Amino acid sequence: MSPPMPRRARDGRRALIGAGAAGFATAMSVAAGAQTLSADASQRPGDARAVEETLYRLMTLVDKRQWDTLLTEVMLETVHTDYTALRPQPPAGPIKASALVGEWAQRLGALIGTQHQLGNVIVSVKGDKATATASGFATHLRPPAAGSAGMSMWQLGCYYDFALERTAAGWRIAAIRLHKQWDRTFPAGS
Repeated sequence: MSPPMPRRARDGRRALIGAGAAGFATAMSVAAGAQTLSADASQRPGDARAVEETLYRLMTLVDKRQWDTLLTEVMLETVHTDYTALRPQPPAGPIKASALVGEWAQRLGALIGTQHQLGNVIVSVKGDKATATASGFATHLRPPAAGSAGMSMWQLGCYYDFALERTAAGWRIAAIRLHKQWDRTFPAGS
């Protein structure tokens, strides 16, 4: 067994791996005609990680039903949303964070439980603005419907686009767009 890698070497290796992923994402976005995902000189150390953690907090707080904390620690006062790939209403556009979280509380509060997971997060920071793309997987456990034998589960595979802004209190979400990839319900047809 080889000796453990010194911390400085581990951190350098992580930075190199992260640069490779960002370089790949930049090449892919340029090839697709999209904006590049490169950071500028105004990026502060730790910005990308802080942005990523804000996104993880969003998902965790939703699952824990900590609606007030979402408003104070994760979102700007107004958020631009686009969930039209999932459902037509509400339409894409700006919405007060309190109204959005109220919708989530109503929709998700009726469920037994949820689990939202993010992965493959790619962050770009330019000054006090950031964008991120992430894969998403969500499980929603529904209570038994009238006359049914048991609970049902709805799962969703998606990816998200996020925009964030730096505030005096830290990074806050300014926009969320969901791109549905697939979904399924168990038992089928429920």
